[in-house]
Amino acid sequence: MNILPKDIVETGLRPVSTLLLITMILMSCSSNHLIHDQKYLLASERAFDQRKYLVNKDSAFTRVFNKKLSPERSEALKFLYAYMPLSDLADYSCAFFLANVDISLRARSETNWGKKIPEEIFLHYVLPCRVNN
Repeated sequence: MNILPKDIVETGLRPVSTLLLITMILMSCSSNHLIHDQKYLLASERAFDQRKYLVNKDSAFTRVFNKKLSPERSEALKFLYAYMPLSDLADYSCAFFLANVDISLRARSETNWGKKIPEEIFLHYVLPCRVNN
């Protein structure tokens, strides 16, 4: 018995592709995500996955994601890890970065400018602990 929808079976989509498609659809329906542009979210996830290969898999870097993080907090932390300088990754704790994520998200929700700032500007200039340019 096939549990996949008939149109998926007929088009020959693989279960992994189907799962990715369903995940993306469900994520786009949810308003509690930080990154709403699906291409941008996927690029961020890929960059984060590449960064994971540089660290010990049993490190605090990976264990922090075993906690129950909201999608917004998880995406923000992954974005930070994906694009931060490697020296920051080595020098600071996961708790430090998670605290910075929380402060940034709080500023976004509690300030007038936070509700108006474009997503990309927030990700690159408010969320990071520092901006080098």
